[in-house]
Amino acid sequence: MKTFLIDDNLIVKQTFTLNAEESHHAIKVMRCRQHDTVRILNGKGQLATAEIIDIKELLCVKIIEVNKITERSKISIGLANIKKRDRMEWFLEKAVECGIDSVFIYFSKNTEKSGIDLGRLNKIAQNALKLSLPQNLKTGLNHSTTIINS
Repeated sequence: MKTFLIDDNLIVKQTFTLNAEESHHAIKVMRCRQHDTVRILNGKGQLATAEIIDIKELLCVKIIEVNKITERSKISIGLANIKKRDRMEWFLEKAVECGIDSVFIYFSKNTEKSGIDLGRLNKIAQNALKLSLPQNLKTGLNHSTTIINS
């Protein structure tokens, strides 16, 4: 089942419009059609089953059922900024797939590269979350990964 992210709280029989990026991905890439059933995740411990009710420029869905993902202890990890961007992205993707809740990126006096693109890292974390969802739900993991630049 296709999975999409929404930032709001999920309520049964409520309708949502996905943002432009998620709508484009759903319509053009995933080829979602009206009356398809999809999974909606809010990253706050709620997972919903929804039906697509309207497809125009933005995708509109109606929530059918809402489930709460069971709580577990929070797992955080700290990481010094890595010189090669692709290694940092790979680490973040695998950390999210394993269920890490927070990744703290810090800069030490020996850090060679000073800047990071938090927007790109957040997008990678969201995509990893969508892909790892079915596997992580079996173990009851919460899917709210936070990237903090300290």
